[in-house]
Amino acid sequence: MSDSTQFDRFDESEAAAEAIARLIATAGRDVAVHTRNLEPSIWENPIVISALRAYLTDGAQCNIRILIDEPSALNTGNTRFMAIAQRLSSHVTLRTPDPEEEQLDHEVVVTDRGGVMKWDLTTRNRGEFAFESRARAQQILMQFNRVWDRARACTELRALGI
Repeated sequence: MSDSTQFDRFDESEAAAEAIARLIATAGRDVAVHTRNLEPSIWENPIVISALRAYLTDGAQCNIRILIDEPSALNTGNTRFMAIAQRLSSHVTLRTPDPEEEQLDHEVVVTDRGGVMKWDLTTRNRGEFAFESRARAQQILMQFNRVWDRARACTELRALGI
């Protein structure tokens, strides 16, 4: 499967937030995210919050699956994001990877319509994205799904912990 998609680069949190917002806006039913800690400078950005809210409330079949390596980091700095995740918990699922299993080596946002964004775990504000890279998106989603299937639910982050 050949994919000659040109990836654009970003090197600051504002550009990353804009790319994520556009990826979410162009997604179909599924957005998959792997992150170390949902970096507040990106995920609390008003443009991302607005895109999340629109995506999750406009479509009954829309889902966001988030693998988060450090769920305890969400207790500080991600108040708007967590409010949306808790209010729309039937559409937002948070899990943490099993440390004994396969891990993803990049932070990623990938959509079912071929949108891809990835960055190294150590360089939060630098990476690359493409809005139509179906082959790369499928490859990342396959790896994401393997990790997702073995991850545990982050029940401690749900409203009231239930």
